[in-house]
Amino acid sequence: MMQTLLEFPYGKGKISYDFKDENLVGHLTSSLGEYTPSLLGEELVCEAMASPIGSPRLSALALAKELLGCDRPSITAIPDGISVVVAD
Repeated sequence: MMQTLLEFPYGKGKISYDFKDENLVGHLTSSLGEYTPSLLGEELVCEAMASPIGSPRLSALALAKELLGCDRPSITAIPDGISVVVAD
C-alpha cells in the first residue's frame, strides 16, 4: 500500500500527515506567499470598494438604501486609527 506524506503550515511550524494513495485525489499548493499587491493600504481598499465582485457599486447600494428610507443616523465620532473612505 502506497502512501503520500504531505506537510501543512501550522502555527510557526508544520504538521505532516500520511495519506493512503487510494484516498488522495490530489493537493493544491498556494502561491499566496509569492503575491505582491499592485497597490498598498488605502488605495487597495478604494479599488475594492469601487469594483466589488458580483455586486453593485457601494454608492448604488447606499442610494437604494436612501430611497427606501432605511437611513440610520451617521456616526459623529470616528475612533483614532480608523480610515474612512467615501465612494463616489
